[in-house]
Amino acid sequence: MKSSIIPLQHNAKLYVCTNKQVKGIFVDINFNAGSINDPKGKQGLAHFCEHAIFSFPTKRFATRLEKRKYKSSHFNSNAYTSCFNMNFNLQATRDNFEEYFEYICHNFDQLIVTKEEVEQEKNIVGTEIKRRVKTNKLQSFIIRDKKVYDCKQLKNSFGLPDGIYEDVLTITPKDVENFIKTYITKQNLNCVAITGNITAREAKKLVYKYLYPHLNDGEKVGFSENIISKFSKSQVIYEKSVEKENAIMDIYFPKSSSNQKPSLKFLHENLIAHSYMSSKVLSIIREEYGLSYFSGMGFMFNLQGLSCYTLNIECLEKNLEKVISTLPDCIHRIKSEFSKEEFELYKNRRLLMLNNDVVPMRNLKRTLPETDELFGMTYNQKYLQNVWNATKNAKYEDVKKIVDHFSDEKPIVVIISDQKPQFDLKNFIKQIK
Repeated sequence: MKSSIIPLQHNAKLYVCTNKQVKGIFVDINFNAGSINDPKGKQGLAHFCEHAIFSFPTKRFATRLEKRKYKSSHFNSNAYTSCFNMNFNLQATRDNFEEYFEYICHNFDQLIVTKEEVEQEKNIVGTEIKRRVKTNKLQSFIIRDKKVYDCKQLKNSFGLPDGIYEDVLTITPKDVENFIKTYITKQNLNCVAITGNITAREAKKLVYKYLYPHLNDGEKVGFSENIISKFSKSQVIYEKSVEKENAIMDIYFPKSSSNQKPSLKFLHENLIAHSYMSSKVLSIIREEYGLSYFSGMGFMFNLQGLSCYTLNIECLEKNLEKVISTLPDCIHRIKSEFSKEEFELYKNRRLLMLNNDVVPMRNLKRTLPETDELFGMTYNQKYLQNVWNATKNAKYEDVKKIVDHFSDEKPIVVIISDQKPQFDLKNFIKQIK
């Protein structure tokens, strides 16, 4: 089994894992386009467009024979949309793969969008939203071009944004066409992963023959995790909430990328630290104080290394002042209560979750149970072993340094609330040091 990483246009990459011992081929096409790109009032358009690309052509097949051709036992396909990505994947036998690959790629710019199909899909997507929504009190937002946009997202059981039911009902064929033309582009292509009975040379040839002719150049669009670096100093940003009684607060702690070179070891040390800190915030703010219906922490990485830690709290507006007053204590406790026992607990949890970790080669093996015999075990064993080793060999002292210093940089505080709360930034910085 041979693995190759081939650079494509506009910084995209082609991952190829060749396995001549299997009969099938699997492809995963990923774009930097997701619900973060939904226009205001159209929350769910990205998810809807994923459905359109994936489903509309199938609905126009005139006969059962044509439908059966594209849904045969030798062809499986799926698609999904998250906050930042839109993904299409398919599995086919070696003999039929090129035909099906061309069929999927053809939909990226030759898609015919009819009013009737849009109306039919509204019912399908709407049903999916209603089935998966757990609560109507979830809000999410991003910092983009120095503005704060309220991105009122309802999330399904997998944590992926399907959209808001009322917004989806307003989607038009023109909305679908404009989104695909703007975001499903060469500029936005993130990566293509192909695995199975195919060589790297054959894979590259197919990608340029069938995928690129159907993608326009477009402009560089989509959300960038490095946008936080555009803020030159610590500050508080307020935005009026669109939901009465609910407030949301995010605190960004930018990190200097020169402090630590990016490496597999450092990444997985951060994942252990993040697992601990996120759980700690939840237990203090939500379970002990009862002030929040969601609390957690996260971090962002870029090519230079760690770029930012985030502390996120969603609460009732009437509790926001209390949340602000408890934050210094919460941050101090995160640091002071990190013990060797906690370290071992969260390291072991990471090891148990290893196969679900976000690693570049994960998508090289996503076959259904019934097709295992056809497609074989084609994930990258060496890379996964390196991830396992990096996690297993993590040391308490190294992870403790991350926990101790996550809040060293002066924070950027973002508050979305119907009522502007009192927030003394200088005093807050003084208290958390």
